[in-house]
Amino acid sequence: MSQNPSPLLRLPTEVLDSILEHITSPHDYFHLARTCRALWEHEDPLYVCVVLDARILWSNIIGGPGSCVRRWPARYEPLLYWSLRTQQPVHVVARLVDRYYRVYPEAIQGSRTSALRPAAAYAISANHLGALRVMLDMRVIPPLADMGEQYMNWAVELCDDLAIPRWLVENGVRVTAPHMFALDRRGLASSPDADWQWFWGHYSSPVATTTGNAGGTNNTGGP
Repeated sequence: MSQNPSPLLRLPTEVLDSILEHITSPHDYFHLARTCRALWEHEDPLYVCVVLDARILWSNIIGGPGSCVRRWPARYEPLLYWSLRTQQPVHVVARLVDRYYRVYPEAIQGSRTSALRPAAAYAISANHLGALRVMLDMRVIPPLADMGEQYMNWAVELCDDLAIPRWLVENGVRVTAPHMFALDRRGLASSPDADWQWFWGHYSSPVATTTGNAGGTNNTGGP
């Protein structure tokens, strides 16, 4: 990279404002911000990126007049989901998550009316354990105590390796029969190899509610 300052650094503020008015793509804005220090002194580029993303979503109404259902355009990838898919560093993900949560929290939490899946599902499908952990630490997604089994459901069906399923188990998430079957079916931990045996060792059947188990004790063992 040249050591000479970018011409953008020397532009008057009003000229930079004029340029920015014509940028409508969050991705274009983000990539400009990565190379233009003046933009960071001018405003919060990540906040602007999220606002642009929200505008795109809200301009895509599904259904007839008066419909409240919205969806990202076909083949469009929001900046947050791009950061998860490409496994951007955790500090980058955290800053984007913070802005999305303030501007359009449904992009983090999911929304039926906006046809959005929770960001945790995207992080898990991208095998981005760091992103999942930072969102839990930021308390922008439900904790493991409330949502751990769903996170495990996504992990055994969407992950390409065992890092996230193992981390979930190590942090108290219960392993159930469907999880064991999915691990075997997808070849992530094929029965009866060592990985499968490890998850089997943490298997816990649901608490029985029949009179045959009136004490409510858990049955442990394989599915």
